Amino acid sequence: MRVVTLPRRRIEAFASSGVVMDFLPTVTGGRTGVRLARIDAGGTLGRHRAPTRQMFAVVEGTGVVSTTGYPDVVVGVGQAVLWEPGEDHETRAGTAMLVAVVELDGDLELGPEHVLGEVPGPS
Repeated sequence: MRVVTLPRRRIEAFASSGVVMDFLPTVTGGRTGVRLARIDAGGTLGRHRAPTRQMFAVVEGTGVVSTTGYPDVVVGVGQAVLWEPGEDHETRAGTAMLVAVVELDGDLELGPEHVLGEVPGPS
């Protein structure tokens, strides 16, 4: 067994505020990165383009996610948002949030237990 300390950084890029991330080690043999983001109530993870396929899984709290051209969507515990490479997005925390952010270059296997929510079409 090995215990590692995760590097923690305050995120200010993209006009973000109230965001701190812990960075888990990158998986070799492909590009997969996992970060734990803590977003203060009222904080924002500013608008930016997903560098790879990105999954944003809410562990604690609630917030609003947005993508250009689509209505805002409220997300909470037990939900995850999937963004494709190049898709711009932003998150605003309604309450303090803890989220797992997974960036990967592979595909995600969504089975029948992964119920896809309806997202309204472009506005």
